[in-house]
Amino acid sequence: MFIRVVDESTDDNEIVEIPLDGGADAFLSLSTLAAQFQGVTALKYRHPETSVWRGVRVVDGKLYHPDGRWDPDMVYVTVYSKSSPTIDVKRKGDQNDEFAQESIGEIKEECENDPNRRCVDLIVLGISYRSLEADVKKCFEAFGELIFCEIKRDANGQSRGFGFIRFKNYESQLAVINKRHFIDGRHVDVKIPDSK
Repeated sequence: MFIRVVDESTDDNEIVEIPLDGGADAFLSLSTLAAQFQGVTALKYRHPETSVWRGVRVVDGKLYHPDGRWDPDMVYVTVYSKSSPTIDVKRKGDQNDEFAQESIGEIKEECENDPNRRCVDLIVLGISYRSLEADVKKCFEAFGELIFCEIKRDANGQSRGFGFIRFKNYESQLAVINKRHFIDGRHVDVKIPDSK
């Protein structure tokens, strides 16, 4: 099943049909929507009875229709987040990672010029406890240049089963989010971390 979506940021009002995951009562993946409308964060629609705008609920990167069922005849409108100041968060690995330090100027220039195409740290979940950072890096370098790769470890140096990566360009970031990945024979999930 497909829903009809129009981009509010353009004047052409061209409708694009976007596939749902499942039937009419299913969800729409935010990554599927973002592949067509870069930087989109949600959808809204005009309620047919009240003519008031209603937002579509977003939970864990999935959009669920508030009434429980998607209407294939309704036209949904894209919503983009307002520009907000970014906070520079440093991780322990950033301080001694020469590779990340050299690229920091290039990252800001390429990713922060357009707030809708900003590169962010992606969380990699389900990493095998035996996997090394080199294994993770090798898997994701096929999508583009990495500027940061770290597996989180406990006080004893044991892997905690997750890590972070960051790409130099936005297209690589989108490609990684929209694909399934296997590292050391194990499925791993890559997504944008939930903000606190």
